[in-house]
Amino acid sequence: MAWLPVVCHAQSAGVVGGLNAGPKGGDSSSFSSGFIVPFKYIAPVDDADKKVNAPPRSPALQKIMDLNQAGDYMAAGTQGLELMGTEKFDDELQLVVANSLAWTGRVKEAVPVYQGISKGPYADQANLGMANINRLSAGGSSDSSKLKRRIGTANHRWRDQSGANIFEVEGSGFYDWLPTDAEAQRDLTLRYQALALPLKPSLELNMPTRLKPALYGTAKIKLMDDMLTLGAGRINWGKAVANPIASRQGLSANYLGAEWRQSFTMGSLAGRVNYYGISDGNVILTTALDFNSSWRPLGSHFKPFAGVETRSAQTNMPTYWSPAQGSGSAYAGLLGEWGAAEWNFFASVQLGAPLYGDAGNSWSISAGGKRWLTNDIALGVNLWSMASWRDNSSYKSQSLNAYLEKLWQ
Repeated sequence: MAWLPVVCHAQSAGVVGGLNAGPKGGDSSSFSSGFIVPFKYIAPVDDADKKVNAPPRSPALQKIMDLNQAGDYMAAGTQGLELMGTEKFDDELQLVVANSLAWTGRVKEAVPVYQGISKGPYADQANLGMANINRLSAGGSSDSSKLKRRIGTANHRWRDQSGANIFEVEGSGFYDWLPTDAEAQRDLTLRYQALALPLKPSLELNMPTRLKPALYGTAKIKLMDDMLTLGAGRINWGKAVANPIASRQGLSANYLGAEWRQSFTMGSLAGRVNYYGISDGNVILTTALDFNSSWRPLGSHFKPFAGVETRSAQTNMPTYWSPAQGSGSAYAGLLGEWGAAEWNFFASVQLGAPLYGDAGNSWSISAGGKRWLTNDIALGVNLWSMASWRDNSSYKSQSLNAYLEKLWQ
């Protein structure tokens, strides 16, 4: 049975499905939602308003805006901090610098920049950037093998006064079923990240509540100015692959992973390698290389992307996608993003072609968005659908997730 893409924690608008994955950047069997990501909410102000009200800026300040528009948040935050002592920043640009710092894990540096915006049209967005968050989410997924999942999650995240230590408690329950089998499971997850320490370590502990107690844990560190992330641990494989038989068997996997990201003038390039040594004796290895172009042939709202994904398995197993002959695909697509202070929306489309092994022509679409009902309560939704070729037959999958967020100081 194949893996189902269940999006439990869509943190940003840029969610795009790949052949081997649900949301772009998440591997098909990785516990990708289990690691803390920096807050990435702040919705952009409408472009039309920006053009009318934008103040004149020096070339150096305009370069920061250009870096932000290109998605190079690391450079935008670094260069913004360097210029704050010598250039006069308007509130919009100051918010861009603060967001860029927060989105690249430098929350301690971002907090005073946010605090410098105390009034005006950007003050509310600056306050949101420093807020903690409660989240309730519910979703479901299904695929052409008649495998289904329903999942609900409650999440509480907060930071200490320095903003550099992030804590998270999450409880979830999910129900997987096939026409001939079903399994329910609940678990508790604890997460911590220390942004002020060398290597910015993050830790996750996951404890399923079942007859046989189990403890899973993963850790990550960052190197080379956050461009390289290394991870290792032991994960709940049954939850990752969304299969009732795998859950009942209590399958686990030893995990090793590496992720690398680099920005260039032409765009940004990201690569990842994930190794899973599964308790049933199998081994899964996945790789991906993603390119997000800074070229905007259809306007500033649309971002072209392309990439290559591979997956290999030591043995083909019936409970999760494990192509013994391997699978390799290339893909390309377009992501569109729109937003204002109260809402944001994204949509993407992607086409793929086989390179080798258990792969075929593919397509995927995704869409979602968030609407702020009040200054601190938001409602969001994400949906995803794909079709490809797996295990010598056509394969389809789809998922839907809705969530409610409550921010608090």
